[in-house]
Amino acid sequence: MDNKLNPNKGRVFPITEKDEQYIGKPILSGKLNIEEWAKQIGDEYEPRCVLFKKDINGQRKLAVFIEVGIMHDNGADVPEGKPNYGGKIGQQNISAYKNKSQNGSDYMGLSVYTPNTDTQPTENKQVTQPATTDGGTIDDDIPF
Repeated sequence: MDNKLNPNKGRVFPITEKDEQYIGKPILSGKLNIEEWAKQIGDEYEPRCVLFKKDINGQRKLAVFIEVGIMHDNGADVPEGKPNYGGKIGQQNISAYKNKSQNGSDYMGLSVYTPNTDTQPTENKQVTQPATTDGGTIDDDIPF
């Protein structure tokens, strides 16, 4: 597995005790109403906020983690290449794909994309627009 992350891609792993040195220890949890994240009528979503206690260079700090979206389980019988979880982050969609690393560790691959079509990218594939030689539009009608 390549350690480099492409734009709008990510990976998440089960949290271990070693992770506490990076993210801290959760100490407080609640709601945070941010004006730019105004709820819409009928929106059941209420962002949560968690404060993590961290020690950075001998100084006590609080890291702020804000819930930016919720992903829903797509069920047990998800076809290969389709996301196991999906949801929204603002105006973009987020998908999560269950994977195993080369050493057998479970993790989830993450993909964030703008919903501009009926399709979504599949894991490890990039969505690109076909090129034309004349810079014009492509006639993609199949003649049969």
